[in-house]
Amino acid sequence: MQDRLCFVQFMHPGKEHWPDAVGVKKWTKSADGHGRKYLRSPGRYLHHLHESPTEGDFGFWGEWEAPSEVAAAVNPPSEGPRLVHRPFWSPLASYVGLHNTDPFVFGDRFFYTGCLQHTRRGPTQLRNLSRGSVILFGSKRPGHPEFTIDTVFVVAHSIDHSRRSYQRKLADVVSATYAAVTLGPWYADAASCTASEPEHSFRLYLGATIDDPVDGYVQLLPLRDGGRHNPRLCSPGAPHPRRDFTNDDPEQAVEPATGHQRDYPALEGGRPPGDRARISTRRPCGVTHRVRCRLSLKYA
Repeated sequence: MQDRLCFVQFMHPGKEHWPDAVGVKKWTKSADGHGRKYLRSPGRYLHHLHESPTEGDFGFWGEWEAPSEVAAAVNPPSEGPRLVHRPFWSPLASYVGLHNTDPFVFGDRFFYTGCLQHTRRGPTQLRNLSRGSVILFGSKRPGHPEFTIDTVFVVAHSIDHSRRSYQRKLADVVSATYAAVTLGPWYADAASCTASEPEHSFRLYLGATIDDPVDGYVQLLPLRDGGRHNPRLCSPGAPHPRRDFTNDDPEQAVEPATGHQRDYPALEGGRPPGDRARISTRRPCGVTHRVRCRLSLKYA
């Protein structure tokens, strides 16, 4: 399969994670499927695209299948998060049976690798995206026709890897946090998203950043009202998403801590100015549900 420049609407659903014990959500088991968390984390963010980044804590919807501290949200909106998670992790002797975090939006840049790059039918176009491709990670909320976005990922660079080569090829590229919470479960457990069989080659995508953009485009986490409401995508003529937070059908989609120390990952994100984001409108290549024409982001 050849590399192609694509615009991908990636259905990435999951219900809101609830704690397993008082104040803690344990590492999600792969058998339980992916979920969503409203996360609170330090990082860099933009008030406007042409301003300098600001550092501080902010909240956002995202994926973090490793453990998190949990507290009840204060005055939650009717369709907003009920809980606030602060992510952490500790090294484990084995990651068998645990879920990976993919995409990964913490650290100096976003990463995406593995999930749905192979299915039972073979490799998908997600395995062969070109620089400049855009991936919208999100879901269809029950009772709403729009596609709700949680992550805009712009492909800047990529590295191919496999079960035999990933430790050697990615050692100087990813952080200890990423190696533990994504690669550890991914290569320890063949039940994560799709089987990571020895002969399968996957591609690690590195997101475009403020310091390393692609034609002026960068990765972002759309934030509004403290990140509690995510933007909805309305695109006339595009197929409506058919999956919601509780329905997961992959066939439709295209420094280490020691002892009791915890590593709290930081992240980088931003929000578009006003009600429109600067997103490429290059012709799509037909991965998952295609998005055509101009894209209007309407905030909930």
